[in-house]
Amino acid sequence: MKSLLLLGLLGLMMVLEKVQGHMTIWSKSMYGVGKDFEYIVPGQPSDPIGPDLQTRDEWWFRGHEYRALPPPEGEVTELLAGGSITFEISCHVAWTSFGWSTTEPGSLLDACPGNSGAFHSGDPADDHIDEKLLSGCALAIADVDEIDKVTPDNLVIFSVQSQCVKQKYTSFEVPAAMPPCTGKKCICSWLANNGTANFYMTAFDCFVTNSSPSQIRSIKFPLVDPYICEEWPHNQTCVDQQQQYAKRPIYAYNEPQNVAWVSNDDRAGYHEKWGWADGAQNGIFGEKKIGITTTASKPVKTVVVEAAGKMMTTMEIAPMMTTTTTTAATTMTRRPTTTKRTVEATTTSTKVTTTRLQYRKTSVSHPTHKHMHVPSKKSKQKHIAISKPKPKKTQTKTKHRTKKKQQHRHVKAKPKKIRKTQGRRHARKESRNKQRKTSCL
Repeated sequence: MKSLLLLGLLGLMMVLEKVQGHMTIWSKSMYGVGKDFEYIVPGQPSDPIGPDLQTRDEWWFRGHEYRALPPPEGEVTELLAGGSITFEISCHVAWTSFGWSTTEPGSLLDACPGNSGAFHSGDPADDHIDEKLLSGCALAIADVDEIDKVTPDNLVIFSVQSQCVKQKYTSFEVPAAMPPCTGKKCICSWLANNGTANFYMTAFDCFVTNSSPSQIRSIKFPLVDPYICEEWPHNQTCVDQQQQYAKRPIYAYNEPQNVAWVSNDDRAGYHEKWGWADGAQNGIFGEKKIGITTTASKPVKTVVVEAAGKMMTTMEIAPMMTTTTTTAATTMTRRPTTTKRTVEATTTSTKVTTTRLQYRKTSVSHPTHKHMHVPSKKSKQKHIAISKPKPKKTQTKTKHRTKKKQQHRHVKAKPKKIRKTQGRRHARKESRNKQRKTSCL
């Protein structure tokens, strides 16, 4: 039993000797280690990348073999916007909570016991850390769900920890305006530039949660490269200016690089001398809100809300300004005359045209209009004129001829009746006169 224990300790010592002077974060969501940190890919995840690698494919996220080995299904690191995320940084997984070797909590060399050289801050033979020589580290994110889609143009630094690498448990602030991933996840990276020509780039899967949708902002593109601030710390203006942009990580010691070589004492790092403010990088965001409509008169942004699929954000703003597609359709159905410009004009014009057609049809078939339209006098005149030659005279003479005809009809009809009646009356009168004469005699 003792022999097995000794062999195990010797094996651990041999492993730790190989990784002296190197650091990385450790997480179940990291690439290139396999399930339970089996180390399927040759080499150590804590080894520096390069130097002097001539193509990006060789060093990008530690190379092709590391990129090809994703974390186990479902292992994704959550980034809470406005909060912080804590990682374990160590020279070997054995010294972390995922490993098997114990360390002394709170000790100066907790991240790599017995090896101050791993921190790249001071004399490697010393037993303490020189904080003045800390070069810092950072976290970056790309809003893509596949590691092969990450490029130098979409990987942006969102958090900086200038006191790194200093201890095993290291926290990073997450900006409150961080937008959520558009897909199921994002690709994140831990980056560091420590020591002599030591470059680190560890990939891990991540996703962003945000409890305050009103604070969400879009990241400003295109990204810019960091640069050294001359005459620092007296040149604070340089640091402030660089906080106004979204920046790429530091790519150094391999090709292609994005930072200039200055001197051995001014190596690029994540600190103020190179334009990095400590903590959350709030300057990487623009003024545009994600998923929030600023005014009711500009509902175009609401379309952006539903294309993005952020139902929580839509439900929150819908009661304030009813500018969603569903609300607009309801308004159009109830009040077609007050439809807003956000509704398609073709739909509104169709409804108005249909209404007019129905009105015309109803007006033609109405019985009142038929009765009012019949000119009776003109019809009689035309009927009478059929029996005689068609007169070639004006309308005024036609009326005169009609009057004569009416008189002719009166002369033919009434004189007979008048004569007949007058004869009878005359006969009666004569008979009465005879009777009177007879009675007088």
